[in-house]
Amino acid sequence: MSSEQIVFLLICVLILWFVLHLGRRIVRFGSFAGAMFRARILRLVGEAEAQRQELTRLRLKVYVIGTPAERAVGLEWTAKGLANSSSYASFSSEQARRLVPLLQEACETNP
Repeated sequence: MSSEQIVFLLICVLILWFVLHLGRRIVRFGSFAGAMFRARILRLVGEAEAQRQELTRLRLKVYVIGTPAERAVGLEWTAKGLANSSSYASFSSEQARRLVPLLQEACETNP
């Protein structure tokens, strides 16, 4: 085997490993979003849409994730426009509680 064939084979193996790993996580956690949170989604709490910016629309979804005994909060924000992208973040219950007063203060204070 030439070095080019070995490199090509390694790249194919890495791509196959990534696809199988992601597929296993999707099956384990029940959805693509669950795989990104690395936790099962228990329910969607709600969603909020930000003001439109030019050709882009930003939407934030709030999920309850984890297990009934050990719950956490998951945030998914999606930007849709010419190019679409999604980002995911998970917070423990305590971290989410610390976020609430910050959001309330931002809504109540004058710039």
